[in-house]
Amino acid sequence: LSVDEKTGAVLVDSKLCISGRKCIEACPGRVPFLHPATRKSTICDLCNGDPQCVKACRETGFNCLSLVQYEKGQGEALYHRVYAKPPKNITEGLSKLIFGEKMEV
Repeated sequence: LSVDEKTGAVLVDSKLCISGRKCIEACPGRVPFLHPATRKSTICDLCNGDPQCVKACRETGFNCLSLVQYEKGQGEALYHRVYAKPPKNITEGLSKLIFGEKMEV
């Protein structure tokens, strides 16, 4: 894993990923997911700082991003990072918003 200096997005090097799910377990927001086709860990790269899903979902009133809290240390203030929700969660949320019910994905 690395951090994009421009956007702050956490990036996965798929060549180094062994599909062990350790990054998923370690992430407080459970943001990474295994891509169904490649079985490699995947995290939204925020479209180089211009997330297209945010533009599209803004029109429907749906927020496809999640705010994850991190602790800085004992007794210190929390800080937050914004990540894209996993695709399954986005699909379920949009289907509920549009159709009024949760659809199976």
